[in-house]
Amino acid sequence: MSTVILVLNLLIFLLIFYARGSSRGVSACWRDSFLSAAVTWALISLSITEFLSLFSLITFNGILFSWGAVFIAGVFILLKLPHRKPAFMFSSNTRFSNLEVLSLFAIGCIILTVGLIALVAPPNNWDSLAYHMSRVFYWTQNHNVNYYPTHVPRQITFSPGAEYMILQLQALAGNDRFANLIQWFSMIGCIVGVSLIAKKLGADRNSQIFSALICATIPMGILQGSSTQNDYAAAFWIICFINFSLALFASGPSPGLIFFSGSSLGLALFTKGTAYLYTLPFLAWLILAILKNRHRNKLLMLAGLIAIPLFINIPHYARNFDLYRYPFAKINTTPTGMNPGLLISNLLRNMSSHMGSPSELINNTIYRLIETIHAFLGVSINDPRITWENYSFLVNFTLHEDTTGNPTHFLLAVVSVFVFVFSSKLKKQKNLLSYLIAAAASAVLLSIFIQWNRWGTRYHLPFFVIFAPLIAMVLAKTDDSFEKNRFLLILAGFLLCWTVLECARLYLGITPASYRGWFLAIALYLSLCLLLLYRLKSAMTAVSIILIVSSLPWILLNRTRSMIGGKNIFAVKRIEQYFANAESRKKTYGGAVDYALSLPCTDIGLIVGKGDWDYPFIAILRDRNVSQFRIEHVNVSNSSARYNTGAFKQFSPCAIITTKSGGLDKITCNGVLYKKQYSNEEVAVFRRDAEAKLN
Repeated sequence: MSTVILVLNLLIFLLIFYARGSSRGVSACWRDSFLSAAVTWALISLSITEFLSLFSLITFNGILFSWGAVFIAGVFILLKLPHRKPAFMFSSNTRFSNLEVLSLFAIGCIILTVGLIALVAPPNNWDSLAYHMSRVFYWTQNHNVNYYPTHVPRQITFSPGAEYMILQLQALAGNDRFANLIQWFSMIGCIVGVSLIAKKLGADRNSQIFSALICATIPMGILQGSSTQNDYAAAFWIICFINFSLALFASGPSPGLIFFSGSSLGLALFTKGTAYLYTLPFLAWLILAILKNRHRNKLLMLAGLIAIPLFINIPHYARNFDLYRYPFAKINTTPTGMNPGLLISNLLRNMSSHMGSPSELINNTIYRLIETIHAFLGVSINDPRITWENYSFLVNFTLHEDTTGNPTHFLLAVVSVFVFVFSSKLKKQKNLLSYLIAAAASAVLLSIFIQWNRWGTRYHLPFFVIFAPLIAMVLAKTDDSFEKNRFLLILAGFLLCWTVLECARLYLGITPASYRGWFLAIALYLSLCLLLLYRLKSAMTAVSIILIVSSLPWILLNRTRSMIGGKNIFAVKRIEQYFANAESRKKTYGGAVDYALSLPCTDIGLIVGKGDWDYPFIAILRDRNVSQFRIEHVNVSNSSARYNTGAFKQFSPCAIITTKSGGLDKITCNGVLYKKQYSNEEVAVFRRDAEAKLN
C-alpha cells in the first residue's frame, strides 16, 4: 500500500498544474497538465534517488519519507491556488460519433488489458533479466546508485531513467510486482501525448482520437507496455519534448515552456541512448524557431534549453566518465566510414523488419527483393560494418516483444508520406511539413548510427509513436477521395484480416489439411470483413476497424505473456513465467539456488557472462521466502573491477554460482578456494573449501 504515495503525488501535481492554468484566465487543458505533472514527478523521482544515494539511504523509509514530504508540500501549494470549475477535454453537451465512441472504447480496452498483463506477469524480458531488473536490485541492496563490480557492464553504464522509477516502486513494495507499470504508464502517456500533438498541429477532435488509437494499437507498444524495457518510457519523454516544443512555436519562448522542454529532453536522454537520435531533429527545429523569435531574452532561453538536459544527465555522465573517461555507454553503433550504400542498406533492412507476415512466400519474396537491391548497391546484405555481431538478416513474423514488427502502422506511414508529398493543401501547413521532416530525419539518423540487429524493431517504437499524429491528420484529409480508393483499402483490409486468422491458426497449431473447417471459418470471416469495409463511407472508419482487429494477436498472444492458451499468465505460476524466454533455465537455475540454500548459504557470489541472466537467481530466492540474502558479482575482470573495494572486496560468499564454469573444478575468490559441488547443463555451484564435502 505504500506505493500509493507515488500515485497520490502524481495526482497532486496534475491538480496543481490544472489549477494554475485555470487561475491564469485561460482554458486549462488536462492533457497539458498531465504531461507537466509527469515530467515533474519524474524530476522529483530522479532528485530523490540521487540525493538519497549520496548518503546510502535508498531504503524503504528513506524513499517513503521523501515522497511523504513532497506530498505535504504539494497539498499546501494546491490549497493556496485559486480554483475554478474544471474544463475537461469534452464539455458536458459534447456528442460523440459512433467512430469516436468505438475508438475510445477500444483504447480503453487495450490500456486495461495491457495493464492487467503488467500486473499479473513478472518482468521476463531477456534484457530485463540481464540488466534492467538486476541493476534495480543491486541499487536497493547497496542503498545507492554508485557503480559496482559486475560481469554485465550494461547494468551500470546504460541510461538509468526508467529503472530509477522502477526503483521507487520496488523499494516501497518490497518486490517486483509493480515493475512493469512504468512502461504501462508510459504507454498511456504516449496515447495522451500524441492526441495533444495532433491538436497542436491543427487536427480536429476526431483526428485527435484517431491519432490516439493509432498509438494504442502499435504492436511493439502493446507488447512493451507490460514489460520493463525502456523504449516506451523514452518515447513518452520524447513526446513530452515535442509537445512543449510545439507550444513554444505557438506562444513564443517563456521560462516555463523552456523548463519543461529542457526537462523532457533531459529525461529522454536519461532513459535511453536512442533518444539522442530521435530528439536531435526536433531540437534543431526548436532552436531555429527560438533564434527567429524577437524575444529579447532568446539567447538566455536557448542557454537554458541546453543547460537543463545536461544538468539532469550530469550524474550519469560523471559515473561513466569515471569508468571509461567517456560520458556515454558503449552501444552497437556503426563505424565512422558510413557511406550512401551502407545507409540505404540499413534503411531498407530496418523498413523490411516491419514487413514480415505469417506467409513464408511473402517473406521470402521481400527478402529476395532486398537482396537484389543490395547486389545492385554492391553491399553485402549482412555487411559486418553495419550488422550487430554478424547476425544474419531475415524477414519474418513474430509476436515476441524483442523482434515483432509493426506491419499495419508501417503501411499507414508509407501511405501517409506519399499522400502528403502529392497533396498541395497538406504541404501548405508549415508545422506539419516540419514535423514530417523532423520525424523522417530521426529515422535516417537511427539508420546512420545504429547497426542492424534482429531486435532493432524495439528501437523503432518512438518513431511509430511520433508518426501517429501525422498519419491521423493525413488520412483525415483523404475521406473526400475515399470512394476512388475504396478498392485498395478493401484489399489492405482483406490482407490484414487474413493475417489475424493466420496468427490464430499458427498459435493453435491448426493445419488446413487436418482441419477442413478452418477454410469455412476463413471464408465466413473474410466475407464479413469485406462486406463491412465496402459499406463504410470513411477511410478513417475503415482504418480504425482494421487497426483494432489487427491488434488482437499482439494483445492476446504475447509470446512471453499470453492471455490465452495452456501457458497463459493466469495458469502458469509467477516464478515459472520469469523463464518464458528459456524454459530449460527454470530447472537449472532453480536447482543451483536450491543447492546453495541446502548448505545453508545466503551470501552468494555470481560469475556470469556479459549477456547472461542473473536476476532469476534473485527471483528464485524471493520465491523460496528467503528474506535476508546478499548477492554480488565476484571475480570481475572488466573495467568495473576497479569498484571492487570496501564492502565489495570484503564480501566472502559461502558459495559461488556461475553460468561459465568452463569445466573448472576449483575457483579462487579474494584468496579463498572454492570447489565445485553441484552442476547441471547450464549452472554450477562452488562451495568454500573449508566446508567442502567429497562426493
